[in-house]
Amino acid sequence: MTRKPPYQMPLAFYLGEPSTGPLKTVGGVPFSKLVTLWIPRQFLTSSDVDVEAFVEDVNEKLAKRRGYVLWDGQILFTPLKMSDSIELSYEGHDTLDAPPYRPWGELEREYFGLKNPYQMIEDYLDYTQSSISARILEPYLFANERISAILHGRKDNYYFYCQCHRADVVYTTAHRLVCMGCGAMHAVLRQPRTFRPKRVLTAQEWSDFFDDDGTRREEEIDLSILDFREVESIDMLWTTEKWEDAKHEFVFFARSSPEEIAEAIRGTERDPSVFLEAGWTAVPTSPPPALQVVGNSVDVDLMENAGHSIAEGVASYLAARKISDKLVTSVPQLFKGIELLLKSKLQELDARDLQDQRNTPTVLKRLAGTITDRQSCSAR
Repeated sequence: MTRKPPYQMPLAFYLGEPSTGPLKTVGGVPFSKLVTLWIPRQFLTSSDVDVEAFVEDVNEKLAKRRGYVLWDGQILFTPLKMSDSIELSYEGHDTLDAPPYRPWGELEREYFGLKNPYQMIEDYLDYTQSSISARILEPYLFANERISAILHGRKDNYYFYCQCHRADVVYTTAHRLVCMGCGAMHAVLRQPRTFRPKRVLTAQEWSDFFDDDGTRREEEIDLSILDFREVESIDMLWTTEKWEDAKHEFVFFARSSPEEIAEAIRGTERDPSVFLEAGWTAVPTSPPPALQVVGNSVDVDLMENAGHSIAEGVASYLAARKISDKLVTSVPQLFKGIELLLKSKLQELDARDLQDQRNTPTVLKRLAGTITDRQSCSAR
């Protein structure tokens, strides 16, 4: 399988305010997560919040119960620190409807290793609309958990995006769906999928291969793809708001007509024109991992695949006149078509140059070298 080179980036519109710090730190240390916790009334005054006392309360619950089920179904394992990047959102004393109790039986206890984590419903009358957001250092994967596939809408021809705007949701050896862009757990499958992964990765290896500044971005990698339809309706042991929201958006954007999508996003944060008119600019982003890992081996008809990719790219480009989001599909598909054409030509000239499945910059160099050698021979 062939990786796209890092400098080929499709046009995309970043629809959120830039983060004040990196989502992940590299170099073998735990990655960082952004968590939100709602504040009970006892820590509020008429105009402020005793954040330090609230953090102590959260940590006491973690010390006693070893886990804290957040409002969206994420589970907090790591105590908070006042040195964490904590942001307060003071919204007064209005009561927050605590999320309902989540069943915690034998299967949940065995899977998460927690006897009885704290749940907000235990103090349902106390929570207010005020909250804090904290960026904590916590691993994205469990100790022996590995990435075994990328979740992708292959049959729907659409990438599966987390609510953090990254298409980095993966399937793991712990039969979990986890976003490697923000660390959020999406779901835990009740039964693991039965397939043999082509390769498994640690969280650090994923970062090395797919982060913008990853140390191994130029290397080839062969990863399995788990199609969204295989997990869309199966029985889950645990789900989160991230999964429900991302699944809902995927189904709508992947299976609705262009007219329905245009009407639904008009004037909302999904409408790029709103941001462009407000002075924002389009910025290049790295292609989704599912695009970087594509089936372009020499065992398939390269020319036929190139034709399909170019046709899809042109169609998306024309559609982008009305729906600018289509550029996200158009640019990478056109690049894919050009890449396959180059590989087809190189295979025609010297098939041995494709045996190691090199990336596009290497293909260009070899193709140029082969053509130069042919021209030199002809001149003689």
